[in-house]
Amino acid sequence: MFVCTVCCWTLHAGADVARGADAGVFRQALSPESVFRAPASAGGAPEFEVRFAAGPANFESSVPPFPHRAGNPPSFRDDIGGFLPGVWRDAQGVAGSENLVILGTALAAAIGIRQDLDDEVREEVAAHPNRWGDAGRFLGKLGEAQVQVPVLGLLWGTSLWTRDTELNELSHTLFSAYTINGLSVLAIKGISDTDRPDPDWNGGRWGFPSFHAASSFAIAGVLEEYYGWGVGVPSYTLAGLISWSRIDEQDHDLSDVVFGAALGWVIGKSVAGQHLRGDGRVVLMPWSHPLEGGTGVALEVRY
Repeated sequence: MFVCTVCCWTLHAGADVARGADAGVFRQALSPESVFRAPASAGGAPEFEVRFAAGPANFESSVPPFPHRAGNPPSFRDDIGGFLPGVWRDAQGVAGSENLVILGTALAAAIGIRQDLDDEVREEVAAHPNRWGDAGRFLGKLGEAQVQVPVLGLLWGTSLWTRDTELNELSHTLFSAYTINGLSVLAIKGISDTDRPDPDWNGGRWGFPSFHAASSFAIAGVLEEYYGWGVGVPSYTLAGLISWSRIDEQDHDLSDVVFGAALGWVIGKSVAGQHLRGDGRVVLMPWSHPLEGGTGVALEVRY
C-alpha cells in the first residue's frame, strides 16, 4: 500500500500536482515513474528527490465511490437507490480504528474541558450574554438543519438538472457525511443527556455534543478534501464562527462544541476520503523534518 504523509506545517509546490486539478484524486497525477524533487534550502539542506515506481494499478481505489451508477450520468433513480447502501459503506469507513483513536482523544479532551473550564466559560458568557447580537443569531441559523439540508438538496438537484457528474458526486458525499454525522450526534446526545447553560434550550437537556458544530465541520471537512485549503480555510472559519455562536447564545458549553467539531471533522474527512480514494482513514501523528530538524503535526492519508 502506498502511504503519503502530508505535513501540516510544510507544503511544497508539488501539492497542487498531487491533488489534481479536479479537486483531488492523487492517483490521477502519478505516472508509473513519477519523480518529485525538493530543491536545496537556504539553511544548507541538500536537494533530494522521491521517486514513485509503482504501476498505476497500485493507486486505483478498490472501492468505487458510486458502484450503483456504473458509469452512467446522474439520475434521480440511481441516486435514490444507491444512497442508503452508500451511507452504510461510508459509516463502516468512519468506524475504522484510526478514526476512533482521534475521536477518543477528542472525547478525553472534552471531558477535561467539562471538568476544568466549562463552568468558567458559563460564568463569563452569563455576565456578557449575546455579545455578538444579531450576528450571533444569524450564525446560529446557518448551523441549523432547516438551513443546511435545503442548501445540500439544492446542490444535488442542480447536479441532476445539469447532469454534472462531479457536482453530483460532491452532493452525495455531503449528504452521506451529513446523515452519518446527524445520526451519530443524536445517538451520543441520547446516551450522555448532559445539561445546557440555558435551561430554556430543549429544557436544558441533550447538550453534548453540539449539532451545529458537528454538522458545520462535517461540511467543511468534505469541502476541504474536494477543493483543498483555498475552500477549506473559509469553510473551517465559518464552521468555527457558527460553533462559537452556540457558546455566545448559551446554547452549549465549550466541551460540547469542541467534541462536536472533532466529530464532524473526522466524519467529513473520512467520508470524502472514501469517495475520492476508497479509504476513509484519517491519521494524525508527530512529525519531524529529516534534514532541517523542524517539528510539527503530520496528517497521513493512505491511497
